[in-house]
Amino acid sequence: YTVELEVGALLTREAPAMNAFDRRKYVTAVLQLLGHTGKRHRWGYRVYQLMEEPELKSWWLDYWSSQGLDRALLEKIFESVKIWLPRIVDVKMNLGRRVRLRRLGIPID
Repeated sequence: YTVELEVGALLTREAPAMNAFDRRKYVTAVLQLLGHTGKRHRWGYRVYQLMEEPELKSWWLDYWSSQGLDRALLEKIFESVKIWLPRIVDVKMNLGRRVRLRRLGIPID
C-alpha cells in the first residue's frame, strides 16, 4: 500500500482533478515497474534485470504512453519513484527468498 499511497500523493500534487479511474492507471504502471524489476519467478526476469535505468525508463514510458497515459506525468512519476523503488524491490526479493526457504524447511538466517 505504500507504493500506492506515494503515487497517489504525487498525483494529487501534479493532477488534482484526475478521476479515480485514471489515477488507478498510473498506480498500476508503477506497480508493474516494481513487479518487473523485482520478479521472483524468473520467467522474463533476465530482460528487465539486464536493462540499465535509461533503457528501462524508455521502455516503461513508451509502453504506458501507448496505453493512453500522459508521458510528461509518467516522466515525473518515474523520477520520483526511482529514488525509493530499489529499496522496495530489495525488500520484496528478500521476503520472497525467506518464503521459499521456509517452504523448503530450510532455517532462515
